[in-house]
Order: sequence, then C-alpha cells, then structure tokens
Amino acid sequence: MSSPLESPEYLEALKIIEDLSQDYEKNALSEVQEMEDIFSQAQRDKDITLLTKDLFRKAHDMKGQGITFGYPLITFVGNHLCRYLENKTVLSESLLKGVRFHLDIISKIFEDKIKSEESPLAEEIIEQVKKFDIDLQR
Repeated sequence: MSSPLESPEYLEALKIIEDLSQDYEKNALSEVQEMEDIFSQAQRDKDITLLTKDLFRKAHDMKGQGITFGYPLITFVGNHLCRYLENKTVLSESLLKGVRFHLDIISKIFEDKIKSEESPLAEEIIEQVKKFDIDLQR
C-alpha cells in the first residue's frame, strides 16, 4: 500500500502550492504597498477605521498566507499587528508609531527574503517584536 504522500492528488497539490509560491513574493509586495497606502490615508484623514478594518484585513490575510508560502515571520508579525489593532478606538501618535513599526518589519522580511525563523535577522525581528510588547506595557 502506498503512502498518501505519494498519491497523484497530493503531488498535484504540492505543485499548485509551488506555483503559487513563485508568485507570492511579487503579490505580497503589492499587498505591502496597499498597506502603506492605507496607513498614509489613515494618517492624512485621521481615520482609525482605515487601520482597524482595512489594514487589519490586509494583515490578517498576510498572516494566513505567510506560513503557507514559506514566510513564517510574516505570519508572526501579521498576527502581532492584528492583535495590536484589536479594540483600538483612538488614532494616536503612539498607535501610528506602532503600525509603522509593524509595516517596516513586514517590508524588511520581504526585502531580505527572510524565510527561516532561525536566521540571525529573524531572531533580531522576533526580539524587536518582544521588546515592542514590553515597551507597550510600561
């Protein structure tokens, strides 16, 4: 009896994911630009719903896609951004700084193609996010 991991269906699914993965980086960079545009508009219009709804939705999508397409740090940072935006009702300077922090990290992950959580850059990013949490609690 052959393994399910050798079935034609499984191998076809792997091929589809591989094909989508090749387009993921390009599409993700477009998504990051859309997130930047939403952030700029929220600042300009002083509209928190652009962050708590539109940017949240983009971060949530990235969170789900990151691990699937080989970017576990995108899942980690996307989740962290979603948690950061939850229940926010006031557009403050500190909120904007926090969102900027997350967007800069997401951009860096894609620019440097950080796919391993064990790389020195990945470890540095994880530590920065942990420090961000500690600083928030002060």
